[in-house]
Amino acid sequence: MQHQAGYFDFYYDDKTDKIYLEVDKLDKDFLFQSSLPQGIGSNDIGLDRGQLGETRLVKFERYGNKVLLKQLNTEYRASSTNKAEKASIDEAFADSVIAGFKVVASSNDTVLIDYTVFLLSDIHQISQRLSARKQGS
Repeated sequence: MQHQAGYFDFYYDDKTDKIYLEVDKLDKDFLFQSSLPQGIGSNDIGLDRGQLGETRLVKFERYGNKVLLKQLNTEYRASSTNKAEKASIDEAFADSVIAGFKVVASSNDTVLIDYTVFLLSDIHQISQRLSARKQGS
């Protein structure tokens, strides 16, 4: 497989056309930014080249042989030092799971996940925008 180094290293398997992500930062917050590198040729639809999507605070969490990509709640916070008050905010406003992955391989605190399906997903919600503008799906 071809190795690419980055904040999360990944591997491309040209035989299966899959991308495997090496998650070595479990339970650590990081910023996740989606974007639209190319437009679709119509300014009226609002899907322009270079458009940034939602910026999310996320983290990978492992549960058995599954890894979840969780979007953390950043909208509601308790400014108090009271632990019970902070806990009540966490309980009332949940985090969201963006995606789930099967662990393909693991070693110590590092897991390898098949990231291919997520890379091909519509995290930027292009189909929703096209449908809303009656331009297809």
